[in-house]
Amino acid sequence: LTYGDYVITEAGFGADLGAEKFFNIKCRKAGLSPKLTVIVATAQSLKLHGGVPEAQIKEPNKEGLIRGFANLDKHIENMKTSASR
Repeated sequence: LTYGDYVITEAGFGADLGAEKFFNIKCRKAGLSPKLTVIVATAQSLKLHGGVPEAQIKEPNKEGLIRGFANLDKHIENMKTSASR
């Protein structure tokens, strides 16, 4: 941490268990307070979480995409809660 102004780390797949370990174990033990959280979500992952079968996630599916945002909303809520600790 002394070699640069910024540190970027990937906390694992999903803003649930990976982020939980990052915030509650890694940061607490190291005395770190992250200033920014980035969540990466693809259209394919949103469709998959929106109930679109995996074999069809590369095809257009507006309804599945919209349904998938509920999952993303929950991850955003989790990150806001984690960041405020």
